[in-house]
Amino acid sequence: MRHTVEDGNAVRVPEWEREPGRAPKKRSAPERRPERQSAPERAPKRQSAPERTRTGRKKKQTRQTRVRSRATQRRLEENRARETRFGVGYVAFLSAVCIITVLLCINYLHLRSRVTTQTVKIASMESSLSSLKQDNDAYYKDVIASVTIDDVREAALNRLGMHYPSEDEIRYYSTDDGNYVRQYQDVS
Repeated sequence: MRHTVEDGNAVRVPEWEREPGRAPKKRSAPERRPERQSAPERAPKRQSAPERTRTGRKKKQTRQTRVRSRATQRRLEENRARETRFGVGYVAFLSAVCIITVLLCINYLHLRSRVTTQTVKIASMESSLSSLKQDNDAYYKDVIASVTIDDVREAALNRLGMHYPSEDEIRYYSTDDGNYVRQYQDVS
């Protein structure tokens, strides 16, 4: 059975355990200790297990440390209980904030649905407008293509009773400027 001695970070074999004539073994690379875990990942320590010293012996707890730890434990439990209790005002405030948040979310969803329906309605109206414009342009082209100047003259003379003006119905005016004529009173 070999014994080892811890000296700071080094582990040494005591001289009385070394074999005569043999040098102690040298390690090629120091062993790495596992990295420390962060506080939430560490396993919680058991309160009931007694602490151990470096030599492995159980550390005796004195009555004073047990009493102190019980008092500390009691204070910690009181603090936790006090922290978990909520006042009436705080509960009312949180309730009001929750209700307002829910109402705002409902209002937002309602407005969002209205915007969506209006967008769909606008898109359908725009598509019907474009189809009406196409139909109107097609009818206009049909009308323009079907009517000639001869058809207009025939309809004016025969159906509407219009006739060409005679020489006495035509009046001629001379202008000095040649640009335009101003009419100040009715010509008849």
